[in-house]
Amino acid sequence: MKLKIFLLSLLIPLACACSFLEEEYKTDIAMDDIKNLNSLEFALTGVYSRLQGCYAANLISIGELGTDITCTTKSNQSALPVDSYTITPSSTPCELFWRNHFLVVRDANIVLDKADVLMAAGIIDDRDGMRIKAEAYFLRAFAYYRLMMAFGELPLVDKRIDIIGRDEFAYPRASINEVFHFIETDLKTAMDSGLLGNKNGGRVNIWAAKGLLAKLYLYVGTSKLRNEKGTPEGGLRADNGEPIPGGKTDIVPGYNDVTESCQELFSKARTLLADIIENGGFDLTESYHEPFMPSKKNTNVESIWEIQFAAVSGYGSNWSKMFGINTGTNQQNFSAVGGSNVLKPTPGYYKYFKFGDTRRDINYSHLRVVYFDDMTVQTTANSFSQAYNSNVENPSNGKPVSIAFSSNLENIFIPEILQYSYLQSALSLQSGTWKYGWGQSDDPSNWMYESMAYALSDCPNNVVVLRYADILLMYAECDMLLNGASPSDPSGAYASQQAVDYVNKVVDRALAGADPMEIENTYRLQFETEVATTLEAYETAKADYEKTPNNNSTYKTYYTNELNYKNALYKLANVSDICMKRYTTETLTYEALIDERGKEFFGEFQRWFDLQRLGWLEYKVLQRKINWSSFPLPDIQVPKHYLYPIPLMETDLSMNEDFKKNNPGY
Repeated sequence: MKLKIFLLSLLIPLACACSFLEEEYKTDIAMDDIKNLNSLEFALTGVYSRLQGCYAANLISIGELGTDITCTTKSNQSALPVDSYTITPSSTPCELFWRNHFLVVRDANIVLDKADVLMAAGIIDDRDGMRIKAEAYFLRAFAYYRLMMAFGELPLVDKRIDIIGRDEFAYPRASINEVFHFIETDLKTAMDSGLLGNKNGGRVNIWAAKGLLAKLYLYVGTSKLRNEKGTPEGGLRADNGEPIPGGKTDIVPGYNDVTESCQELFSKARTLLADIIENGGFDLTESYHEPFMPSKKNTNVESIWEIQFAAVSGYGSNWSKMFGINTGTNQQNFSAVGGSNVLKPTPGYYKYFKFGDTRRDINYSHLRVVYFDDMTVQTTANSFSQAYNSNVENPSNGKPVSIAFSSNLENIFIPEILQYSYLQSALSLQSGTWKYGWGQSDDPSNWMYESMAYALSDCPNNVVVLRYADILLMYAECDMLLNGASPSDPSGAYASQQAVDYVNKVVDRALAGADPMEIENTYRLQFETEVATTLEAYETAKADYEKTPNNNSTYKTYYTNELNYKNALYKLANVSDICMKRYTTETLTYEALIDERGKEFFGEFQRWFDLQRLGWLEYKVLQRKINWSSFPLPDIQVPKHYLYPIPLMETDLSMNEDFKKNNPGY
């Protein structure tokens, strides 16, 4: 393995970090200075700080982009290869993902080694040493879990490396089965210590360890089942309507050799998840956005474990800013929902949300924020006609003004509308998400009027790695898989009532207390009125067109009004289906459950790994709506695109012949 990752000199300090509670600035500590409990504790904190690099701006596209729910702009040359499936072994995101996760491994190994030395010498108490080791084992497992999902077979480095020699360049890549059990052993060792904390405070706790182990079992089990059962049939490409081929097996063959059966893995996961649900003391927050507010991090009832960032120079980040609504050059500080718009919802993602789902407006903003200075628009949306929000004053003090699209985004249902200008102009659409806003108000609708309180490079948003909603949905998935569900059968309904009840907890939170029947009745009345008004406009436009059939203007008016009328008829006829409902054992299909994950976990770095483990990259990504003329759907190759490539410098410098072979297709 290359010098840059594994063979750093012992003179190089461990990463420094901020305190979990006070977020105090700390200075570096050299490895040879770890001589007592205080310095060992600080070295462990350094390992935690390494996790920040695992979510640095130039690598967070891995796991998020290239999905059915998140895309990027064509101009971003770092993120675009991930989204368009043109990534190569020399791509920056791959190298950074690999390097930064292995730095966690390296530093965790140092802490494990130093703890043993200090305990053996009687310098620290065994209980303190074992507690610190338990956390280090978890952190090493977490890094290897993400590396395994991204790259497959890996070199297993389980000891401190402090001598630069030929052998250190000759690590082989261990099998998936070996890597899986290595991670499992680390997590079990951490859990069995009995010394992990009991609640989230930024540090690892027992529930985070159980949750990550459950995730590991579910990931490996579904990856193995995907290989056995094959990719799903069905689905049509969004660009040309051609069928998406299925039935492909052995996508990442290494999962076939995992010694446990799929059912064993799902059963182990469900047992762990049931323990968290019954004994962890967690719950869903009242509002969907609450776990992501900087003012509520680590303290809300839903959070199980978060990676810490602070509004302190060097310990904040701009990763969350990359999801914000585009506000133009030098304007991102002026709004709590503003951002660079590098990572944004795909146009088709809007259609995932039914009427009544409060998650939609948090995950998918359908407006922009612009700023006026002496009546001059400094930033404008393009390729859309806009309606200025006249009830908001024009500020000279940087107060944002909303611009809402005049086209009604509720009108994206029937196929004709899906081809309409809104979706065709996908890359020009400056949509974003409010999920990682920096507003202090409990009401997100106020955030656009609040100033951005932090420097762009020092945003304090934590990465929420594990929260209670994930536990509930994972339990439901394990339950369905144990009852016969398979990734190859998205339409199958296999849920028990218990699983349905857990999913409906998430649904009820998204409904924000509204009754589904009242939602349906409200929209039924609205659609009846819409049918009547659009019919009148359609008939008038049709009559005008028939008088002058060769007139482009009258034809455009006629065509537009016909679409509006058809769309109104469609919505009225299907009002029950397009309004949000609670699930039953008959309606909770496997695909519906996975789509709930997509609606719930947007921007949480889970979607690509979910689609990958299920064999659904083609099935879902090729159905996403995009601007096909300027940004065509990707050419997803199997098995190539089910793993990322090993960075080029790693394979070039390795002295292990097997390691010189990259992942299939690269």
